[in-house]
Amino acid sequence: GIDNIDDLANANLHTILKFRGFDFPGEKAKAIPRICEAFVLANALLDKCTLQNNNRALTKGKYRSVRKTKPIDHSSSATSMVFGETYFSTEDAECNDLDCRINKWDGCTPIGNQVAVDVNGIGDVLVPQTT
Repeated sequence: GIDNIDDLANANLHTILKFRGFDFPGEKAKAIPRICEAFVLANALLDKCTLQNNNRALTKGKYRSVRKTKPIDHSSSATSMVFGETYFSTEDAECNDLDCRINKWDGCTPIGNQVAVDVNGIGDVLVPQTT
């Protein structure tokens, strides 16, 4: 089940689709209003709250310098907006063609002009045009 923000942010495709009201044939799923907004917001909160660049470490009550980590490159983020900020996208450097973006689809993120995706075991699922 989904008990916290981390669970929602890391939910798999079928869980998100079930929350959107799509389920396996013969099963009934009640759609949760604005679930895609909650999904994108959960991911944005985790991203915002995750320590990215820790250049100090506490050791025996004293701080000591440690090697700096490379910042995450968010330049490929485009498509979905969270409160006016670009956040999440299935369009990344590793995924240039439509088939790849469909295979990596999270159940909420728009995929270009794609109207529906054929999801294994469920059938055609409408792709949100905005989140």
